[in-house]
Amino acid sequence: FEDGEREREANAAAFERTAGCEVRYGQVIQLRNAYSGALLAVTRRSAHVSKDARRVTLEAEPGEAAWLRITPRLRIHAEGQRVQ
Repeated sequence: FEDGEREREANAAAFERTAGCEVRYGQVIQLRNAYSGALLAVTRRSAHVSKDARRVTLEAEPGEAAWLRITPRLRIHAEGQRVQ
């Protein structure tokens, strides 16, 4: 319980610090649903539709699966560049 509360506080502080800032490749982010407040999480389990893909869920509590690293798909983009 205490670890979850600390992570919620850290998430709130990070949100206040980074809200409105541009996102860059290589950055670790969390995506929160504006309506429900749930976090988008990518689990280690395979998706229902494709066994080669990971399952994406909405989680009420923060956790490791909710941290997403933005990586460039194309070679023309590099880590540290602004995502457009």
